[in-house]
Amino acid sequence: MRRGGAKSLQAQSTRKSRDAKTFQIASAMQTGKNVGMQTLDDAIQDLLTKKWISPEEAYEKAIDKNRFAKLLKTPPDALQ
Repeated sequence: MRRGGAKSLQAQSTRKSRDAKTFQIASAMQTGKNVGMQTLDDAIQDLLTKKWISPEEAYEKAIDKNRFAKLLKTPPDALQ
């Protein structure tokens, strides 16, 4: 049953991107967390929590830079 839910959310995300509603994909993924979906920033946060990556690497790869900027030792402007 859970598998069907994930496929339904994936189909919903695919339809939204085809309909130029890509801004709704993150919301659909948040809704699908209980079936294993996650955003890139959530995956980055998980790696950072496990100390597999540095705060600087997390910031560089993140979509929502503000989420990770406060963790940096060096101001974000100096990283670019």
